[in-house]
Amino acid sequence: MVMFEHVDGCKCCQNLYSHFQLPNGRQAHYYVPAPEMENSEKVVLPELLGRPTTLGSLNQTKLPKMDILERLSQGMHAGFRPMLQPVPDGAPLPDSHTVAVNFPDDTSRESFGKLTMYNHAFLVHVGVVYKEEIDVKPPPPKKPRNWSLPTSIYRPRQLQCNERSFFSTETGRRKQFDYDWEQAKKSGIEHLLAYEQSRAINRGSAEKYNENKNNVANEIKEIKTCLKNNYKGITLVYNFYAVLMDFSLEMSTEEFITFSTECGILDEGIKFLDTKHLEEMFNFADMEMKIKSGALKQTAEMKEQAKIAADINASLAINQSITTQLKRFEFMEVIVRLAIAKYGRSKGYDDLSNMVDELFKTHVKPVDEETEMPSGLPLEAFLEPDQFREQRLYCVESDDALQTHISMLMAVYELACHEKPGYQLQPGTRPEVLTIHGENKGNFGMSAQAWTDFLEVAGLFGRFSDNGYHITPFDSRMIFSWSRMRVIKQFEDSYRLSFIDFLEAIARVADLLSWPTSHELNRLGHRNITDYCTAVETNSLMPLLRRQSAYMIALPTRPLHEKLNCLFKRIKGRVYDNYLRMTEEEVKKMFKYEGWENVEPVLENLRLVD
Repeated sequence: MVMFEHVDGCKCCQNLYSHFQLPNGRQAHYYVPAPEMENSEKVVLPELLGRPTTLGSLNQTKLPKMDILERLSQGMHAGFRPMLQPVPDGAPLPDSHTVAVNFPDDTSRESFGKLTMYNHAFLVHVGVVYKEEIDVKPPPPKKPRNWSLPTSIYRPRQLQCNERSFFSTETGRRKQFDYDWEQAKKSGIEHLLAYEQSRAINRGSAEKYNENKNNVANEIKEIKTCLKNNYKGITLVYNFYAVLMDFSLEMSTEEFITFSTECGILDEGIKFLDTKHLEEMFNFADMEMKIKSGALKQTAEMKEQAKIAADINASLAINQSITTQLKRFEFMEVIVRLAIAKYGRSKGYDDLSNMVDELFKTHVKPVDEETEMPSGLPLEAFLEPDQFREQRLYCVESDDALQTHISMLMAVYELACHEKPGYQLQPGTRPEVLTIHGENKGNFGMSAQAWTDFLEVAGLFGRFSDNGYHITPFDSRMIFSWSRMRVIKQFEDSYRLSFIDFLEAIARVADLLSWPTSHELNRLGHRNITDYCTAVETNSLMPLLRRQSAYMIALPTRPLHEKLNCLFKRIKGRVYDNYLRMTEEEVKKMFKYEGWENVEPVLENLRLVD
């Protein structure tokens, strides 16, 4: 329907067509266009339907039965008359035209709606535009080089280490345990186990003694199996506490007492677990103390091993005042003695293998299985060296960073490790042969003292662990220990870093330091890492604090090769530039090797560094 507003004088009202009141207060007429005009029909409303009695009537799937709806639903056919309202005569016309029409002066009904049509003209300007395009083809993507460990800078490691591998293997760990067990047998561990098992049996009834007195050998096998299953944790804890206080790489009495305290075994209120008894236990496990006291007969093989160990200690300048130190197999015996004192003497356990197993479950572990809380031992004590190698070191980016600075690294390593003329490692020790580009450079190896000297010369030492510019002495000792591959026979261990071990140690140092980001350099007003290092070295700037991601047990957030490049810039600024300004005598004095005759060839390698 069409609606138009009612005005005074409307002809519709004159023809008796009434108007309607709208909600907004105005009045309007409604009409149907003329072609559709029909007379109105009266709609008869039927009675309301009753209460639904079927599912169909309940859902109203059909229209209600009404006469008018029935007629409308039949559609257009003969006799169909739709209900439409008649059309009114029309609304009054305006006095003038409001749009452009053909006859503006004519106000009759016919002139309205006859609009004027214009032929619009469009002017098109055509111009020639010359555009020069240079076809620049992007360079083809650089194919990643085929990288693998056997072809990387780490390839000599597979030939130098005992395990002939880039990682610590289960086979190597098994061989190392077998060797340590044989050494422990020579030290009398089986006699100790047999004696203690007999004591445990005697504490039981007579029937139990008669039943188990012949099973001591089986019990020793069970203890050996228990130690073998927990040998990985034994070696990790031993390597950690062996460098806790000094660089001997063997466990001293103070380090053993610290271990016993942190794992919750030391108890001054219990007779067999106080400090005095633990020190006696330490001395009883030491093979040298057994020989001196006459409790153990020294064989020819033991004499040779003692001579090799003395030569190694002399070459490493280890403090000879440290008379008692535990080797790895001796620490294994101490673990057994601790289990006996903790659960046999104090709590009355009568099964020796259960004592040892309970000690590992309760004390020598990183996390308490019952509370799921960290135990007293530091988490660093259970870090595996292979974790850093697999996740950070062995990758193409780190390999490229080391290869780029290989000349400087070889020169620094040669300066730090070159021994006095005529020096050779004693027979039986592990040879560390440095081969550079296929040329044998002789017996090399970076000792603990040489590693310490290098860190001091490079300015990497610091006393505080929260300083992101330095590493602590303990950090340096742990890095030295972790960077070395497994040596199965500890008596033949020279405690030195090969060149590949040295590269890994450098990478571990870089990963432990906190280097400023580009945003931090801009905030501090320095252009690059070299300027930042110079400002710190001259005490004109305080170094940044160590980030939480730069600790040993944290997960680093920056790639290792970025940290390596920062460290190389720092080493070059601190070591390399100093070398260029030093005389030959000053270099000799710096590295404490006055016996050198000529260091000019070594310094020449440094001068070739970019």
